[in-house]
Amino acid sequence: MLDIKPYRNDNLACGEMVFATYLEWKRIPHELMFEHSWGREFLYTDIPIAETSLKKYYNIDLQWNDISMESLVKDTRILEIDKPLALAIDLKDADWIESVYTKAFPIHCIMAIGKSGIDGFICLDPTFSDGIIKFSSRNKRARYAIMEVTQCKNNDQNFIIEELYNNARLLSTSMLFSEIRNYGKYLSESLLSNEMRMNYAELLANANLYRLNRIHKDLLNYASMLNYISVITNLDLKMFVPKLGERAKHWELIRNAVTKYYCTGNKGIVAEIGNGVIMAAEKEESLSKELLEYLNKNLGN
Repeated sequence: MLDIKPYRNDNLACGEMVFATYLEWKRIPHELMFEHSWGREFLYTDIPIAETSLKKYYNIDLQWNDISMESLVKDTRILEIDKPLALAIDLKDADWIESVYTKAFPIHCIMAIGKSGIDGFICLDPTFSDGIIKFSSRNKRARYAIMEVTQCKNNDQNFIIEELYNNARLLSTSMLFSEIRNYGKYLSESLLSNEMRMNYAELLANANLYRLNRIHKDLLNYASMLNYISVITNLDLKMFVPKLGERAKHWELIRNAVTKYYCTGNKGIVAEIGNGVIMAAEKEESLSKELLEYLNKNLGN
């Protein structure tokens, strides 16, 4: 069994937490994984951006394979030294998790760090547990990928700065802020068309609340990346960290208002919610331009 401890951070999605756990075990900072997290819910909905960044900065090329768990556990090549597995499983198979979550999130990512007897794996689930999980392979399927890092570029300052600049330039000229404004209109309309009050399980499974939660946390993750880049380069990006924190807080307030609507049906707050999303677009667009201007000035572009 590999001696890996779970890395837990509530701002990370389950897959990101597995990848961060692996990188931290290898004593490699994981923050560059968040280079595209600002705007992800609008620009990269069909792209596994964390995996894209894993390949770019850490040369981790995740090749996902669909297989029966019984076949996987019998494969003697699996779990070679220093190569844990990322497992994408059906959350209904995770008997250590409360059933209310299994209805909300059908697919879940965990990490296999060893074998348990003849029919299972010893796993980590940083999202839901601090400890070790025993996961039986009987009558289950999963997608798996071997994690192995080679030729890291996470300390290549010139490469990191160049990528940051390119991404900031693309962000400031992207359709992100138009998409956010459109989402404000869509969100208002979808709320007004929903007369049903929701219980806790329904709130967990609600697509709007999940999306708003991810937008909030993705901004915080992007801020953590800028903070990391400030530490390892001569760019002082720390001034943007609290500003992104303010933008994240704004989305948290929007999410709270949407939750209130689903619980009370108070249509009086719907216009406020829609206007709040439009304001978020304006503030973030201004901040993206400020970031690009700073980079242009300090990089001599």
